[in-house]
Formats: sequence, structure tokens, C-alpha cells
Amino acid sequence: RADLRHALATEHGENAMLTLTVGDEVVPVIVKELQRHPVRRNVTHFDLQRVSATQQVTVVVPLYLVGTAKAVIAEGGMVERKLSNIEVRVRADSIPERIEADISGLSIGKSLQVKDLDLGDSIKVLTEGRKAVASADLTRAAVVAQNVTEGDDEAGDAEGADETSA
Repeated sequence: RADLRHALATEHGENAMLTLTVGDEVVPVIVKELQRHPVRRNVTHFDLQRVSATQQVTVVVPLYLVGTAKAVIAEGGMVERKLSNIEVRVRADSIPERIEADISGLSIGKSLQVKDLDLGDSIKVLTEGRKAVASADLTRAAVVAQNVTEGDDEAGDAEGADETSA
């Protein structure tokens, strides 16, 4: 148990390529499925898959949002994460510890989709390309402030109309 816990504590986490010693044979493996206790979070069951370093494997990789969406902040909005991981197909010895999604180009009403991620040629994304990774929308406070401002403008226009008609 301690060996498994130590192996999963690396930067690659559950996507680490491990070596399993079976008798005199050393076998490269990856974790195919991991089940944890719902409260204690300790591992209750795991399945391993034998691999070679150059074999293509399908894994789920965590997705990290990076960058600052300055246009969103300037308009009083916020960025909402839609996905926390994506499924990819990659060589067993090249499994990324995480995939970074740059949100700095986001603006209000727009979203960053899986197909927009630049992962290079060595990683094939299996998650559907139109799925949103993150989206940018106005906060409730910004919407209320915008409505109040628009209401003031309309009231000012109505007052101005009354003065010109008199």
C-alpha cells in the first residue's frame, strides 16, 4: 500500500508509468482504474494495464486553467470552469501530468472549447471538440449595475425629452 501511495504521489499522479515486479520479471504498467473510499479517500481497488513505453494508451488528464482573462475582469465578469479533465490518446512514456488551457483571450459571452487547445501532434484528444473548457459571463452584480446604468440613461433621456417639448 505504501508503495502504491508513493507512486501515485508523483507529479503524474494516477497517470504515472509504474514498474511492477512479478517474480523475476519487471513489467511496465499504468493504472487503468482506481477506486477510493468515499470518506477516507484511501485506495480500495485498482486495476493495472501492462504497457510498453512506445504503446499508445488512452488516459484522462487533469485540465488546468492558466492566464488572466483581462477583458472579462474589465467588464465585471468571471470565468467559469466547465471541464476539469480531458481524455487523450498518447504514448505511455509521454503522458502529460496536466494540460494547460490559456484563458487570457476570453471575453464576455465567449468560451474556450476543447478543439481550441494546442496540444501538438503527439497528443490526440478524444474528448468531443465542441465541449467548453471554460466560459466567460457577467457576474450578477455586473448585470445589476449595467441595468441600473441603463435605467438612469433612459430616465435622463425621458427628462430631456420633457424639457425640449415644453
